[in-house]
Amino acid sequence: GYVVLTWDAQGQGRSDTFGHGEDQMRGVPSQQAPNFIEGTSDALDFLLSTPSSPYKPPRPAGAERQADRVAAGRAEPFNPLHDLIDPHRGGLVGQSLGGTAVSQVGPTDPRVDAIVALDNLLPLPENAPHPVPALGMSADYGLTPTPYTSDPDRSSKSDAASQIAAAGVPSGELVIRGGTHYEFSFIPNPGFGGTLRGED
Repeated sequence: GYVVLTWDAQGQGRSDTFGHGEDQMRGVPSQQAPNFIEGTSDALDFLLSTPSSPYKPPRPAGAERQADRVAAGRAEPFNPLHDLIDPHRGGLVGQSLGGTAVSQVGPTDPRVDAIVALDNLLPLPENAPHPVPALGMSADYGLTPTPYTSDPDRSSKSDAASQIAAAGVPSGELVIRGGTHYEFSFIPNPGFGGTLRGED
């Protein structure tokens, strides 16, 4: 019952590291929150594009590149699965900087109805016009765990969920006891340690 679009942020996966034309160095180095935030909005634009409302990237250089790729038969002018999409029931899920992105885009974009932020849900953007139901998932530790000498504060990562709840919108935060930032992505390398709890 779900249609899912997964996309790669600039400089990750199959996405280009460098931009196009006048945007050649925009977003470089690639591991920055604005790339994820802008990319999330852009992915929504493509997901909701139709034959009568084709996909058009928001920046001129991206729009030019999209037009070139469509003309060469290397890109679709609109979402080929558009007829399976209910534009009134959309959600976002993001991990790490993707969690930052969904925390920013969800409450400000009326096309979004719910969000899940994996490590971690952030407070509402200033003057967010559209708070949405939100679930945050986090872990006791960050990237490199330094063992606590006492029990961690159970509410230390729940500020954003509490703020959203105070706005009258359902929200919650789950924290994996003893977990790390790497609970939410499978990386088969012991240098990126998590626990079995996250995968379960």
